Amino acid sequence: MFAQQRQQLGALESRIKTAASGLRADLSGLRTRLASIEAEALQPLARSEQSLMQSVGTTAKQVAALRAKVRGARGGPGALAPASQVSQIDAAESAAKAALATVAKQLAVSKASLSASAKQLCNASESTLADIDVTISSLESAALGPVSGMRLSLDRTDAQLRALVEAAAHALDVLQAEAIAKIRQFVDQIAGVIETATASLASIGVAIDGLPDAILPAIEALKALLQGIETAFKTGTQALHTALNTAKSAVDALPVASLPKPLVAPTQSAIDSALSAAMSALDSAAKAAGSQLTALSGQVQTQIDTAKSQGLAQVDTFVATISSQIAAVMPVAEAQLATLQKSIDALIAQFGAQVDAANATVLAELARLKSQASEAASALVTTTTSTSNTATKTAQQAVAACVQRLDVGVSSLATEGANAALAIDSAARVAAESAAVVIRRVAQSLP
Repeated sequence: MFAQQRQQLGALESRIKTAASGLRADLSGLRTRLASIEAEALQPLARSEQSLMQSVGTTAKQVAALRAKVRGARGGPGALAPASQVSQIDAAESAAKAALATVAKQLAVSKASLSASAKQLCNASESTLADIDVTISSLESAALGPVSGMRLSLDRTDAQLRALVEAAAHALDVLQAEAIAKIRQFVDQIAGVIETATASLASIGVAIDGLPDAILPAIEALKALLQGIETAFKTGTQALHTALNTAKSAVDALPVASLPKPLVAPTQSAIDSALSAAMSALDSAAKAAGSQLTALSGQVQTQIDTAKSQGLAQVDTFVATISSQIAAVMPVAEAQLATLQKSIDALIAQFGAQVDAANATVLAELARLKSQASEAASALVTTTTSTSNTATKTAQQAVAACVQRLDVGVSSLATEGANAALAIDSAARVAAESAAVVIRRVAQSLP
């Protein structure tokens, strides 16, 4: 969170540090320049001092040469010069030394004055630089301190927001666990209702499964009776057919054709009478069997109708009983299931409302804290940017003013040094020339 605000604070901090670093680099350059100001200011006098030393050396050589010349004129290096000549040489040397000493004193005074001016300029500039240092430090403290504090505040707010989110998530987890537990209770109750209804229906199923055992024995008995009737009918029919076939075979076996023709007609008539009597007996037997089968069939049909009526009555009674049992089980189960479903729906609606309320509260608090932190960070960035820009501009102006004063002071020191060197060079030249004139006068007076 607060990535944009952190980026703004980082950019501001970078600008402030860059500005402070640039100012300190300028101060470092100025201090390096201050360290060389005195030496640079004294350079003209150093050259004048070198020239003066050369003049002193030249004068000393001239005096030494004059003394040697006087001794040579008197008879050699060990000879003594007249007192008057020695006095003249000593006077010339003293005058030259005095003149050069005066120039040397003037040089020392000029060096001391120029050095004092350079140190005064450096001290004043260093004091200004120290003040600018304090300004830069104050800028960093006044700007970077709040930036650092705001970063810590963002960290605390970030942690607070995360803790708020975690707490909300935990609360939702607890709420969800409670809702799931309650729903599980309802589900268990539904399972109980279904299990009870299933057990009731299972017992009804057992009863239904037992129905064939109660009805089928009578049907099986009827089937056996029908099979007996069918078997008896088939047996009677086969017996009649057998008797008929036997009669025919017996008649056919009679040798009617081999009888004498006068006997054929009576014999044939006797056979036809016998066959007719047999067929009549068979017909009577068949009719009697048919009558018996018809009567038996009626009895069986009556028994079948009776069994059918009894079976259907039992089935109707059973169906009515089962239907009443099912009618007793299902409405109760459906009512219980409907009640439980309403409870579950109400619980889910309540859970949804609680979740929505919790989310709304957390989101509102998150938005408030985030907006508050963002506004504070933006206000700090705006204020600190303005303050740091003003302070940086002030420090830069102070550095520019210090540079300007330093330039003026350095220019003044250069002018002062050049004038002092010019005066010393002129005085040294005059002293050297005066000494040279005295030495030439003494030299010319020698024999």
